[in-house]
Amino acid sequence: MIKWTKVSSRVIARWSCTLTGGGPGGGKAEEQTCFLQDEAAGGRTQPQKKKRRRRKKKSDVFSMLEPSVPSHLSTWVDVKEAIRDKAKELKLGPTRFAACEKPRPDRMAAYQKWIDSGMHGEMAYLAREDRLERRRDPRIVLDGAKSIIVSSMFYWPGKGGFPWPKVSERERLGADSEGRGLVSCYAWGDDYHQIMGSKLRDLATFAVELCGGNSRWYVDTGAVMERDLAERAGLGFTGKNTLSIHSNYGSGFFIGSVFTTLPLPPDEPMKKPSYCGSCTKCQVACPTGALAPTRDFVMDARRCISYLTIELKGSIPVELRPLVGTWIYGCDICQVRLRKVGPSHHFLFVSLISDSLLVVCFLPQEVCPWNQFSWQGQSSPSWGQVSKDISFPVLRDLLHMDETEFEARFAQSAVKRIGRDRFLRNVCVALGNSGDVRAIPPLRKAMETESDLVKEHASWAITRIAEQQRSSSKTTTTT
Repeated sequence: MIKWTKVSSRVIARWSCTLTGGGPGGGKAEEQTCFLQDEAAGGRTQPQKKKRRRRKKKSDVFSMLEPSVPSHLSTWVDVKEAIRDKAKELKLGPTRFAACEKPRPDRMAAYQKWIDSGMHGEMAYLAREDRLERRRDPRIVLDGAKSIIVSSMFYWPGKGGFPWPKVSERERLGADSEGRGLVSCYAWGDDYHQIMGSKLRDLATFAVELCGGNSRWYVDTGAVMERDLAERAGLGFTGKNTLSIHSNYGSGFFIGSVFTTLPLPPDEPMKKPSYCGSCTKCQVACPTGALAPTRDFVMDARRCISYLTIELKGSIPVELRPLVGTWIYGCDICQVRLRKVGPSHHFLFVSLISDSLLVVCFLPQEVCPWNQFSWQGQSSPSWGQVSKDISFPVLRDLLHMDETEFEARFAQSAVKRIGRDRFLRNVCVALGNSGDVRAIPPLRKAMETESDLVKEHASWAITRIAEQQRSSSKTTTTT
């Protein structure tokens, strides 16, 4: 019997569980109390005394029952398939298994070279020696770890992922004159760290109930070589856009990993580390040069729109601002092709293209050819209807949000993580690139009332709009 009781309401949720009755392997076990910890997006199972809580010594943190195959299953292969079935029940995507061992030497060498070149920008945590050490040897993550469950969760719009936003015929025709910004579609719903983290916690708990042992899970937060794990588990290969790509479903998925002390047989790895061949579409499509045809499988984060709008805490470099376009959180350009379509087609984005002032309607097609498969009925969680005010909101409206409104609007979204100041910084850049003269009054107000960071970008936006208007007037006169 397992009884869950909440023992703390802190941001890092802590839960206790009591295991009674039959133990792992079907034998009789003494009552045992364990402690299940959700570290925001990563967690672990560990023993905890029943009456008195104390800080555990490093040596006994993972002293659980020895893992064994339960009586109703025959082998560890059966256990693996039971875990895979549970992942499907939890509405996770393809779930694979890898041995807990060091990554490929060339993969770690490439990562170290990337760090040494400074391409990680201000993400100093990536270069911390303790994190590098865990990447070099994932067995440090969990004492006695033998296997890693590598799972996925889809986020692309369409069947099985996010539903298409409801829009008017006017917007579908590309006639929307509201001046909307673009949000990467992985952030259209609730924060994936919490959604997938909860599912991985349930998956880890299932494994502990079934066989004993210990586990720890991560969703895009720990010092884990996710792409290397995806390759070794056969989940996907690494593309030139530096994303993991599933041969049937493309690149629109999150990766989560569960480290476990269970000796689960590994799945077949990918036969090749990449299947991009001579294709350079994603590198050519990247507007900022973060990806380049001269650098296969390397992303210069300092120039990436996702980095600039999410990870960068200060000012966006002036020379890169025009290239950001109207993206206000993240970027999907290296995964999809932006193509004008008629009213009978589905679409992903409605926005103003920087410099051209042309409002167009976009259908997600391939920058990456592998994504032509990504719309075909994956098993994903039910995200609910996505509001266009989240997926491509009116930019001018966003400038009016105070802190309370920002917190309320993005309460469950990953967008909340960057805070209001950085978000408004992004909005100012997008407004500048939109060329929308109606944005000038709210931008001027922002220059009077907002932080220095927002003021700087609001001033740039006003100048940018004025320059585009002058350029447009000259073109009209010449014509």
